[in-house]
Amino acid sequence: MLIFLGIAVFGVFSGIGMMRLRNWARISILVFSGLIVLFGGIALLLLMAIPFPANPTGPPVDPRAVKAIVLLVYGIPVLIGIGWLVLFNLKGTRAQFAGTPSETSAGISVAPACPLPVQIIAVFFLFSLLWVLVLPFLQMPFPAIFFGHPFYGATGKALFMLFGVLLGGGAIGLLKLKKWSYPLVLGIQGLGLFSGAATIFSPTFPRLMQEMLSQMHFPENMSFPFSMRQLRFLSSLGLLLSVLVIGILVLLSPPLHAGSCRAALPSA
Repeated sequence: MLIFLGIAVFGVFSGIGMMRLRNWARISILVFSGLIVLFGGIALLLLMAIPFPANPTGPPVDPRAVKAIVLLVYGIPVLIGIGWLVLFNLKGTRAQFAGTPSETSAGISVAPACPLPVQIIAVFFLFSLLWVLVLPFLQMPFPAIFFGHPFYGATGKALFMLFGVLLGGGAIGLLKLKKWSYPLVLGIQGLGLFSGAATIFSPTFPRLMQEMLSQMHFPENMSFPFSMRQLRFLSSLGLLLSVLVIGILVLLSPPLHAGSCRAALPSA
């Protein structure tokens, strides 16, 4: 609840920044719009690809009606997010938030800036640090899995925190255009991609999932609603995010000189 409260407060300040035409607020809206489109689109894809599980102990429910409601719940925010991404990337909108350059500043050199997609990735990783902050207080059976080997308890949480801190440091480095930030983030994403692929497509994947599911406490007369095949498909979708991040960082690598992407963070 505190995490959601913090995000909501940041959203309020972003709205105030929008009214004052602050460029960091425009970046904030673009980040949240990208996350809405990404995760809302994944939810819509799963809704269309996976059959709706029926609860044999509950009242009969029309799966088509449920899907129609979920399509509205996720579809409307996705459409709004796409509209925001288009609107706040227009040349006129960017000029309005950045301010019109004066003639006296024509000969002044401007510090290099990283592309907007890289800024969005960096800010997304910084928000992911919230997970690292609450991880020590959670009693969850989900282990840290590396190349098919699960690590439970304190070891698993320590590994999660280690990679979270490294990724957060890499995100700050991206915003500040540090040369070490690109190989660090690419290395972490590449390691996660290969580890995830080795885990998901390993013959031991069903046994690992059964081991994890056995530690979850489901209500009586209720079984896990997804098959092992569907679990493998859901897990595979998580690899797409790493592929997307790696592709953006490789294709849009900016010249890493002095300077920083200050527009991505709030300023006084």
